[in-house]
Amino acid sequence: MQVKNVKKSGSPISNGGDSIAIQVDVENVWVDHNLLEASGGEKDGYDSLIDIKKNSKNITVSYNHFRNSSRGGLVQSSDKGDDGSTDITFHHNWYENIEQRTQLFRFGRFHSYNNYWSTPSQDYMIKAIGARAGARVLVEGNYFYNVNNPIINTDALDAPLGCWDTNENRFDPSVFYSRYVGDGKTGAIGEVKDGQVISSCSVDVPYNYNLDAPGEVPAIVYANAGLNKI
Repeated sequence: MQVKNVKKSGSPISNGGDSIAIQVDVENVWVDHNLLEASGGEKDGYDSLIDIKKNSKNITVSYNHFRNSSRGGLVQSSDKGDDGSTDITFHHNWYENIEQRTQLFRFGRFHSYNNYWSTPSQDYMIKAIGARAGARVLVEGNYFYNVNNPIINTDALDAPLGCWDTNENRFDPSVFYSRYVGDGKTGAIGEVKDGQVISSCSVDVPYNYNLDAPGEVPAIVYANAGLNKI
């Protein structure tokens, strides 16, 4: 499926302006092999490419191509309290030319592996993975190309900072942060050691999976993610 340029509600009427919106007591959904894109950001009338919220659980988002949008998407829409959305996995997706929310998590347990990020320059992205408001995210085997602020959390009212468990991610070129604590709403950036963003907590997931080597991820995603790639 290809979805392009969904406007915010009223122009035309849509579900909040998201290309795909999963919400309100939803379980066991698989979002696979789609092309989701926009021709601009919020100021142009576009919102997220995929939002998951309001007690949505056991969701897998895989082999999708997200491109040319300000916002990739989020899980849980508010810092004010846990809406129950949890156990959501993103794998083998391609985030191309997107500024932020790729992915943004709140409160629950999440898994992000073997995804590929690419932007036109290393100064372009505001933030990639955001672990916000108590989110716990397992981040592994991903390939970040020209990405700054790859793993970050932000101050979220009275909610605790989120955290991440990292494993064998690739940063090309090396890890770069342009946001710092006290810069906007930044709560913490990933601590870097030996070219890797190191873990700030431990996260386990309740299933088995095959992890591709991060160096192989761009070729795998090029060949398999997006429309008509099955």
